[in-house]
Amino acid sequence: MTTDDLKYFQRTHALPETGRVDADTWLALLVNQQAPVKAPEYQRATSPQSSAPV
Repeated sequence: MTTDDLKYFQRTHALPETGRVDADTWLALLVNQQAPVKAPEYQRATSPQSSAPV
């Protein structure tokens, strides 16, 4: 099941569909991951806070 999920991820991210994790797949996984919904606020922030006044 994990291999099928990995192939789907690779296919949908324009990577070679090998079912194995290489450096490009690992990088894509890291870049495209989202924080869990129930994660603490400090883990949900994906970009630095703006210092500009709102």
